[in-house]
Amino acid sequence: MKLSPLNLNILLHLYAIAEPMHHPDLIVYTEAKEELIFHGLIRYDHESPNSYSMTKKGIAFVHLILSTPLPQKLDAWIDPRTKEIIE
Repeated sequence: MKLSPLNLNILLHLYAIAEPMHHPDLIVYTEAKEELIFHGLIRYDHESPNSYSMTKKGIAFVHLILSTPLPQKLDAWIDPRTKEIIE
């Protein structure tokens, strides 16, 4: 799964805020949430104020995202984990 900015937004919102997301384009958000459910990152939860909650896999994934270091500038921008040049 390659995250879109919308998927990332939803994951971080569910991780950090225990309130429903208010969004103007319900169809796009519904499709994004269905994709996150399909990949096991979130689940439908009747007891959550959001109607969704993070799975253990989703929480682990967000922890990986949050622990990602910033790129380093040498002669080019470098991913410090892999030492690959970032275009």
